[in-house]
Amino acid sequence: MAGPKPDPPRNVTVRRVQDEYLISWIPPTDNSVPPAYYGIEYRTDGTWKKLNDEHIIDATSYTMKKLKSGKKYYFRVFANTLTSFAYSEETMFVVPVQNKEKAITAAIVGGILFFIVAIILSVCTVKICNKRKRRKQEKAYNMVDCRVTESRNGGHGSSPVPLKKRKEFPGEAITTEQI
Repeated sequence: MAGPKPDPPRNVTVRRVQDEYLISWIPPTDNSVPPAYYGIEYRTDGTWKKLNDEHIIDATSYTMKKLKSGKKYYFRVFANTLTSFAYSEETMFVVPVQNKEKAITAAIVGGILFFIVAIILSVCTVKICNKRKRRKQEKAYNMVDCRVTESRNGGHGSSPVPLKKRKEFPGEAITTEQI
């Protein structure tokens, strides 16, 4: 047995409040048939699903914990009496994409790149320091060594030039002129 219908709820809105989603509405304007309680349904693609198991009494909002990021949701609010009901117009809400996964991935990649660059810079620093140290040691060795140059030695090098040996053939005598 159906009784008189209440007016539907108005201005259904969905918004994110911290880590939750707040669904709110304005009660019907006609109070001749006041709603006994409210109910909420939602859908993402096909069939409507009941959102709340308990009746919402004397309230004009409901808080949801989780919605899938990047999905499009449709909501409608029911005004129920003991014998009848009326529902609001559908309200669409697109859940913003959560960037937590992207932020975590970016942090890991950034950390790895930071360590790679730090290792490369430390290896380069060690090589540069070793090269400077080697140059300093060579400079100190050259100061102590005092090498004799050709110009100081009258044009003679520090090592004598070897003389060519002449081959002797069997039966040939070496004369004093040849020596």
